[in-house]
Amino acid sequence: MKKKLGTILLALALLVTLAACAGTPSAPAPAPEEVAFQTYTELMQKLSLEDGESGAYDIDFVIEMDMSFLGEQMHTVMSGNMQMVVDGDHVQMAMVMDMDMGELGLDSIVMEMYMEADGDNLIDLRLIMDGEDFSDLLPMDMLQDIIDEMTDDTINMPEFDMDAFQTVEIEEVDGNTVMHMVLDGAELSEFVLGAMEDELDMLDAFGVEMTFDIADVLMTIVTDSAENPLSMTMEMEMRMGFAGDLEEELAELLGEEMVIRMSVVYTFNAFGDSVEITFV
Repeated sequence: MKKKLGTILLALALLVTLAACAGTPSAPAPAPEEVAFQTYTELMQKLSLEDGESGAYDIDFVIEMDMSFLGEQMHTVMSGNMQMVVDGDHVQMAMVMDMDMGELGLDSIVMEMYMEADGDNLIDLRLIMDGEDFSDLLPMDMLQDIIDEMTDDTINMPEFDMDAFQTVEIEEVDGNTVMHMVLDGAELSEFVLGAMEDELDMLDAFGVEMTFDIADVLMTIVTDSAENPLSMTMEMEMRMGFAGDLEEELAELLGEEMVIRMSVVYTFNAFGDSVEITFV
C-alpha cells in the first residue's frame, strides 16, 4: 500500500511539474538579424548625439583607403584617436590623427586638434600639425562650419532598418560575441548621398552629374560578455561616375569611374562618464 501510494504521489508530482513547464514556455531565442540590429542601433545611439543630448566616447580608429582614378592608384592610411564629450550645447572634442600619404610622395602628417564650444560660441580651438601651431591661421568661416557640424551631430553614422541586414552570423570567441553582417549597400548609398548634398549642388553648378554606388558592406561588431561594444569593422567599395555638359578642363572626367575601397576599424575605449578629454 505504501509503495502504491508513493507511486501515485510521484506521478502527481511529475504531472504538476509538466503542467508548470507547459504554463511558462521559454521565450524563443531572437533571430541573429534581430540581435545584430539591436546591437548596431544601440551603438549608433552612443555615437550620434542630437542637439541637447549628453554623452561621451573615446575611440581609436584606423582607416585604409585604396583609390583608383584616371589610371592612377593611391593608398592612404589614417589612424588615431578621437574623444568627444557633449553636455547639452557644450561640446568638447580632441583628436590626434596620423595621415600616411607616402604614395603621393608626401611625408606622414600628424594632426592634433582640440575644440570646445558652447552652442554657437567658440571657447577654444587649437590645431597643431607636425608640432607647429596653426590655431591662429584658421579662417573664421571654416571655424563656424566646424562648430555648426559638431553641435548638430557629433558623429555622422547611418541608422539602418532591420531589412538592411541581409545576412548575419554570430559566434562566441574568447568570451566575446562576434557578429558578422552583410549590409545593403543601396541603403548606405542613399545615406551618403544625403550627407553630400552640398557637394552635389556644387558639382551641379559646374554641369557635373555624378553617379554613386556602394556595394554591399561587410561589417563586424564585437561585444563583451556584458554586451559592451569593443570594436566595429567595415569593409566597403564605392564607385563614382561622372557625366554632364562639362567644361573643357573637366572633360577628361566623362566616362571615367573612381573606385574607392575602404577598411574602417573602430576600437571603443570608453563611453559615458569614464571619458576624459586629453590634449597636449
